[in-house]
Amino acid sequence: MKEAIWNRVGPATGLLFFALVFTGLFIHGYPDQSPSDQQLQSWIQGIDVGRFTTGVYIEELGQAMFIPFCVWLYLHLRRGDGSAWTALVMLAAGLAWTTVTLPINELYVGMLEQGRRAIDIHVAQTVLAISQTWFEMTFLPQALFFLAVGASILRGGALARWAGWAALALGLALLIPGPIMFAFGMLPYLAVLLVAGYYTWRPSLSRESGGLTSSPSR
Repeated sequence: MKEAIWNRVGPATGLLFFALVFTGLFIHGYPDQSPSDQQLQSWIQGIDVGRFTTGVYIEELGQAMFIPFCVWLYLHLRRGDGSAWTALVMLAAGLAWTTVTLPINELYVGMLEQGRRAIDIHVAQTVLAISQTWFEMTFLPQALFFLAVGASILRGGALARWAGWAALALGLALLIPGPIMFAFGMLPYLAVLLVAGYYTWRPSLSRESGGLTSSPSR
């Protein structure tokens, strides 16, 4: 009974993760990357703090939805032979991803709250630089998450092998600093959406060749 509930709720939280994160992002928005002092000052003065805070709350609620999704994925991946420890690494990396991501937007909220009191623009630029650098560091737990997912799939066969190799490739790409890392920045969220959507609408699908599930041994 509990397994049946997890098979429904777990993937659904992955969908909520994607939907809420990007809904919140659409609501609050961010300043440009490396803006001039004048551009940043204009952004601070033109932001509705209430709207920004609402968007941040929705996005962080979405980030929290990633936790039950990771628990479900852990339970799913550890079924394979020899994949228990890699699935545990995946779970730890997923929790780390969520934990280090949640505080980032609070720095922006603090900057905007102080902006009402005419925050020094150099302080604002420092807060912005810290926030953006902090975000870049979240790629490390993301990379570890997908590397562990890929290793779990290849060792245990919970999903098709091509999905395991794709997860490994994504994890490695997220470790490359600079433009390549940012070029792949959207893919982790799309990967979660793909898996969550597949198992939300087909939670009790029998193993079929060519899909996300692995084909039976012959």
